[in-house]
Amino acid sequence: MDKLLTKQQVAEALQSTVRFVEKLMAAGELPYRKIGKLVRFHESDVEKVGVLFGATPSPNHHESTRTAEKAGVQNQPLTGKFG
Repeated sequence: MDKLLTKQQVAEALQSTVRFVEKLMAAGELPYRKIGKLVRFHESDVEKVGVLFGATPSPNHHESTRTAEKAGVQNQPLTGKFG
């Protein structure tokens, strides 16, 4: 079974910010589970998002991704350590 991660752990794994994680949630790009008032993410979902957004997204990654896509740049697999 997948390990459940917090927003902070997801942000660290994506080398990003909690705000970026919240933007992914709001856009429906990062599945999450609510456990009472807590929000948790399955590790496998985070790994999939990491592959989509590259190994080292910045806090402004959504802008740099669009620019990279226009330039034809391919994303790299997520290599961060979870846990």
